[in-house]
Amino acid sequence: MKFPFSDSAGALEHGARELLCRALHIGRTIGWDKPEAVRTRAAVVRLRERAMMLRSGVAVLWFTELDLDFGVSDPAVVGAGIEEVLAAPVDANVHIRSSLWRVAARGYHLTKRDAG
Repeated sequence: MKFPFSDSAGALEHGARELLCRALHIGRTIGWDKPEAVRTRAAVVRLRERAMMLRSGVAVLWFTELDLDFGVSDPAVVGAGIEEVLAAPVDANVHIRSSLWRVAARGYHLTKRDAG
């Protein structure tokens, strides 16, 4: 799977999120350990991390939700990453910030459920 962008910042858009979501659904169907599914999961992680690094609130929300929805990364790592983003100046309005806190809480809830 290749995005037609010159850098990974260009892939931080809703269309890329939708393509990854579809690819993850297909990956679950054909086998989570198939090379295509592994590359797709790696792309989700890269874009989530890139959105967090850029402190792009909307993109952080899209890619952290996608990550948690498909169990790509450790949910505690996702939650902690969101907290780091929210601790610094972030490009997000109050509604996005509130949604990010909810997603962080969801990550921690998933961590607690998986541990218990």
